[in-house]
Amino acid sequence: MFDNSFDINKNNNYLISDKNSNNIFNLFDFFSIKKIEEHEKNDIIKRYTRDEAVLEAQNRIINDFNNKRIYELEKITDIVEYNYNETDDLYCFTFIVKKIESIGEFSHY
Repeated sequence: MFDNSFDINKNNNYLISDKNSNNIFNLFDFFSIKKIEEHEKNDIIKRYTRDEAVLEAQNRIINDFNNKRIYELEKITDIVEYNYNETDDLYCFTFIVKKIESIGEFSHY
């Protein structure tokens, strides 16, 4: 009938936001109360120098290996940078990783 929406103290100064709306109370489509949530999204961009990017890439390789490691004898013995490409917004590295890793589990029948 009236189709008016009133926003009390409604200021959205977010550049990027996510909005969720839930209907809490509805009285014959004449009067309704909604819960509106707005979340600000922040895009965090971390800029690396080439040396910092190499260290970050090596740390990610080591952490990924350690998270999947089963036995204490498994380890990375060497990480060698094989190839490197750079564009305006990213670094692309290729590494050769020498590691001692168990490739199977044996059990008795």
